[in-house]
Amino acid sequence: MGYFFVNSDTDLRLDPTGGGSGTEIDLEEILGLDENIDSFDVSVEWRFFDRHRLNVGYFDLSRDATTAISGTINIGDTIFFSDVLKTEFKWSTVAAAYTWSFLQTNKYEFGLSLGAHITTLKFSVASTTLAASVESKSVTAPLPLLGLSGAYAFTPKLVLKADAGWFGIKVGEIEGSQWTFNLDLEYNMWKHVGFGIGYKFYNLDVDITELDFKGSVNSTYNGATVFLKFYL
Repeated sequence: MGYFFVNSDTDLRLDPTGGGSGTEIDLEEILGLDENIDSFDVSVEWRFFDRHRLNVGYFDLSRDATTAISGTINIGDTIFFSDVLKTEFKWSTVAAAYTWSFLQTNKYEFGLSLGAHITTLKFSVASTTLAASVESKSVTAPLPLLGLSGAYAFTPKLVLKADAGWFGIKVGEIEGSQWTFNLDLEYNMWKHVGFGIGYKFYNLDVDITELDFKGSVNSTYNGATVFLKFYL
């Protein structure tokens, strides 16, 4: 269980249902969403054989803001002009992976991973002056991930761990790619409890042509983490 100090940069475009392209919007710069946010991060790992393990994690990067805009932006079927907008951007991800350690000793371990990040996005923007000016869309993007992982034990208690992954694919009406990188230094002070610090990077770049959500999302987050680990 950990805390993630996130720096976020997200560009989003919602296209009109009748065709054409909407305005590509920097959610932090144009709509006032916080660039720096804090998020709770939790994961569970089960090593069911010496060289085989499963990992499932969850994190949430949801934000909201109210800000004034100047000029005209086209979001879906609605055109907003010099208005005060209330924006909600909900982001939650479930990450799951299986890892096979093809090289393993008492000092180090290297493995290959196959998994998926299932990300649910919900975006809504509404005028605070015109009740009829509202856009709300949601989509779930399940994208697979191939990765490499490694660990090195400086001492029996002090361990450096890293993993990286990438995949680009078209799944139904969603086409995109994702990159991940994690680096953790953990200290296992007691038999069942450890703690550590780390760094996370993630990029999601998708084009979506579903009936309810037509457009694109390009989001990058990165930042430091602090965490506790509990062993059974």
